[in-house]
Amino acid sequence: MAGSIVANYLQHPPPTPPTHDRRLVQKDVAIERPLLPSEMTTHADIVRASGNGWTVRGTGEGRYSYLARWPDAIIDEPQWLVVKGVLRRGGLTIGLLKNERWALVRNVTTAGPFGLVIPVREQGRYAPLVANCLPKNSLENDFDITSFGWASAHVGER
Repeated sequence: MAGSIVANYLQHPPPTPPTHDRRLVQKDVAIERPLLPSEMTTHADIVRASGNGWTVRGTGEGRYSYLARWPDAIIDEPQWLVVKGVLRRGGLTIGLLKNERWALVRNVTTAGPFGLVIPVREQGRYAPLVANCLPKNSLENDFDITSFGWASAHVGER
């Protein structure tokens, strides 16, 4: 079911797509409230914790299947979900569910190091989630998340 929700979103995006405010994370954007692997509420079998980071390596259940989810966070002022890592093969979707629906989504499908922020401007309860975003010809995924968590939106702004 989760995979079909992600696939449906990717195949039928909203009429007004989310803003592509995909800023590269600068060194001065510090995560104030990390989302640790030990706090995951659910995770796929191919997810392995490694200190404060985690690795996904292996065959996904589906092109868009969920990999890891954290408890809802109550957002009452603008926040950034900050993510850093390295993609070796496959791809991932990093996003936030609001009322069990995708509210904010960013895909990482180009191999190499990545860093991004997802700005959350509206108040509400958001569940951070990472899912597969795999090419049609393979279910293999291989990436590391080295930093993942929340920062105040004013941190690092210029």
